Amino acid sequence: MERKKICIISGEMKGDYNDDYMLGAESRANELEYQTVTFSMLSQGTVDTNKEECIYSYINFDDYAGVIFNEHSFSAHKHLARSVEGQIKKQCKVPVVTLGQSNVSEDCFVLDSMRDFEAITEHLILVHGCRRIYFLGGNKSDRGRRIQGFKNAVITHGLCEEECISLYGGYWTDCAEKLARDIASGDVEIPEAVVCITDIVAFALIKALFRQGIRVPEDIRVCGYNAHPCAFNSLISVTTFPVRAKECGAKAVNRLHELITGKKETMKMRPPSSLITGKSCGCGTQSPANLKFRLLEAEREEQQEMYFRNGKLEEAIMDAKTVEQMRDIVRDREYLIPYRNLLSVNLLNNNGEIWCQYMSGNIVTGGAERVKKGKLFPENNLPPDSINNLHVVPLVYNGVNYGYVIVGYTEPLVYNKHLRSFCHCLALWCKVMGSGLVDVSSEEEKSQTLFNREALGIKSEASKTTDVVFGKKNNLMHKLKLENILYFEALDKKVYAITKNETYEVNQRLFEIEELCADKRFMRISKSVVLNLDRISSVKLEEDRSCKVILTPQMSVRVSRAYIKEFRMRLGM
Repeated sequence: MERKKICIISGEMKGDYNDDYMLGAESRANELEYQTVTFSMLSQGTVDTNKEECIYSYINFDDYAGVIFNEHSFSAHKHLARSVEGQIKKQCKVPVVTLGQSNVSEDCFVLDSMRDFEAITEHLILVHGCRRIYFLGGNKSDRGRRIQGFKNAVITHGLCEEECISLYGGYWTDCAEKLARDIASGDVEIPEAVVCITDIVAFALIKALFRQGIRVPEDIRVCGYNAHPCAFNSLISVTTFPVRAKECGAKAVNRLHELITGKKETMKMRPPSSLITGKSCGCGTQSPANLKFRLLEAEREEQQEMYFRNGKLEEAIMDAKTVEQMRDIVRDREYLIPYRNLLSVNLLNNNGEIWCQYMSGNIVTGGAERVKKGKLFPENNLPPDSINNLHVVPLVYNGVNYGYVIVGYTEPLVYNKHLRSFCHCLALWCKVMGSGLVDVSSEEEKSQTLFNREALGIKSEASKTTDVVFGKKNNLMHKLKLENILYFEALDKKVYAITKNETYEVNQRLFEIEELCADKRFMRISKSVVLNLDRISSVKLEEDRSCKVILTPQMSVRVSRAYIKEFRMRLGM
């Protein structure tokens, strides 16, 4: 019997406390013997989604026992959250629970941040003896629980409310810059401490105060909220309070289970969070236990960064000339996504069909298989039951949807940094090659290959001529026509393709470039340069019997004496 599944709809994976909503939901769902399937973008806080919201179109609500809508995770895309709400209302007939504020469900779970801000403010009052404390951030119309917690602590401990003011300014860093300027100019009386609505605002305030010559914590103590990675920077650690996001996600799943089964389940409550002290309030660094945990995290991340750099995924993928080569490269480098127990690449063809290709070493298939509409996997080849949590993320390049990638984990996990790079490389290859990971053997299948190669003007491998190379610039691979390249130059053990306006690094060595362009109008003119003869504007003979080749008014190269004879013969001089 197939296990019941819970669909989690998330805005994006950010690599901060926002991911804890998903971790808490996954953990509790697994305890209740559900499998979770999370649909998420990879945009990481940018306003432009690059049309990655296409990932939500693959959700078939009929496959799930219930839905968790993580409205909190759409903080940068509130308009998109409303669109997803409409999709849920129109198509979903199973129970829905919301993390955040939404009208798609009567069951909404929000963070009780009031108690957290009471604790932060009380720390400044009781430990540091602060009496004039400001609250920075948020909107006056919000009537948020964070500012209410601040006010509660002020009233409880008998502070003067006129001296403990609230300075609204939204959730962006502009308010921090303004407060620092106003304090420095005397427009705002200098406080003893400032409680900021988020760690990002707190860290921005610390930097802005420093630029105005105001010291933290000597002149002003600063605290933040949500244990964002920026709070643990190497300059000055920020006193902060971790968000109870995991607990919130677990509670949401517990309620969803009750709606699905009609049975209440007692949930084991996790220990309450506590203040993490940093240098910004004068307490010093965070506790040794917390520091040890973060050091281990940093070591793991550094090791994975090394793996990714040494894996040279982007260069390897751009070298793939056939579908088989591409598949082998992806399989050989699946280790670049750590802790995964499953990896599949599902790509669209020109008929709107999905082809699934498992890439995991522990799942062996003969090739790509068609996926029934509305499903994620082939019906005759489902992933093993040991996979408890699946993440479905988009394959999008420059706003074009090429399908999606599914990563499966046995344990609750949210992973995004290198998965984002992995998906970007795959989508780039689809963009450049106009093909996907489908085995094509019969004539019928050839007409259904991804993106229809012939329609895109891409020749088959047998008849394809070498008239392009791939060059790298700003961490992106570009398809360069040979006719647009003025010359190739070897410099400092690297080879560059020079065009009229740009310079790109290529993977080939100079002798390989010569072979690649053997039947073209290219020739070596020195130990370090291979020249496009068709881009010569004029030739100037020098007294030392060498030649100066003018390519543009600003660009020229020199033909060395060892190659001058062949050069003159090629040009008929």
